[in-house]
Amino acid sequence: MNAPFNNVPLALTVLLPLVSAIASAALGRRWAWLSPLLSVAFLLTSVLGALVVFTNHWGEPPIIYSWNWFTLGEKALEFSLALTPVTLIMLIVVPLISFFVHLYSMGYMVGDAGIRRYFAALGFFTFSMLGL
Repeated sequence: MNAPFNNVPLALTVLLPLVSAIASAALGRRWAWLSPLLSVAFLLTSVLGALVVFTNHWGEPPIIYSWNWFTLGEKALEFSLALTPVTLIMLIVVPLISFFVHLYSMGYMVGDAGIRRYFAALGFFTFSMLGL
């Protein structure tokens, strides 16, 4: 049983879109202009982390990170992350496409009153896709 977040690039790749969503949601109206910049920066860092994970683990046997999420009575619910060739490819594809969507949205959403909510939802969607 490996701890997944001892692998820093993997942790950055998976968690930075969530941090982006939380940061965008937490910004006040006065700082709403900062939401797209932070989101794009976090997603770019996520893409770079994915590239590091890909280069470090490509060609190796699958690695499964697993830990107990919580226990209910005698049943334990485990949460696992598997690094297989397919997941390594998706680990690059998802943040890369999401980065380009974030980048395009920077210009598209200029002046929109719901820009913070939009980037928070987009960051959470990216985090969710990485979790799949």
